[in-house]
Amino acid sequence: MPMIQLNTAQLQDRTDFVSKVYTTLGVSLLFSCAGAYFGLTMPPSLFLPLIILQFVVFFACLFLQRSFPLNLALLMLFTALSGVNLGPVLNAYVARGAGDIIPVATGITAITFGSLSAYVHISKKDFSFLQGFLFIALIGLLLTGLAGYFFNLPISNTLYGGAGVLIFSGFILVDTSNLLHRYRDDQYVAAALALYLDFINLFLSVLRLLSDRRR
Repeated sequence: MPMIQLNTAQLQDRTDFVSKVYTTLGVSLLFSCAGAYFGLTMPPSLFLPLIILQFVVFFACLFLQRSFPLNLALLMLFTALSGVNLGPVLNAYVARGAGDIIPVATGITAITFGSLSAYVHISKKDFSFLQGFLFIALIGLLLTGLAGYFFNLPISNTLYGGAGVLIFSGFILVDTSNLLHRYRDDQYVAAALALYLDFINLFLSVLRLLSDRRR
């Protein structure tokens, strides 16, 4: 997306847009937390159908991102489903006696997300030049995870989680700078979705990194 050039009269509108994005993000995280609470007791038979439904809703969010209020409803449904599907993952950590690292990972994620976002807002730097590199790195990370799963390869959680932390920290820089410089005023749901995905994936990477250090 090209960079949006703002004049003085548009700055207040941009401030309102940024506020709307972070408000939507905050509500999305609350929906996700509520979903995770219910997901802790989700029957295993529902996991795959809900994963499929989550992907369907995700693509619906992308295609209908400007259809208010449907876009907002789809975002909240997606984040709730994301939380529900996160529940069994958190439950697995609790089951093996590592439940205490979940709030630690949450705190680290929140501090990292807030610090990186604040840096972009203060510096006003454009980090979109990182986008191509981060996308390739993300594909490599996903392929490594799939190879480890299907071929039972030993993959260090420290390396995998550490790589995830670096990649999604980079995406926070990119998506926050896009929030400031590229998104139009009617794209606040799309901007909130991008930042939500950055937050959740950073959290999962931190969780994996901490779990390996615990062992």
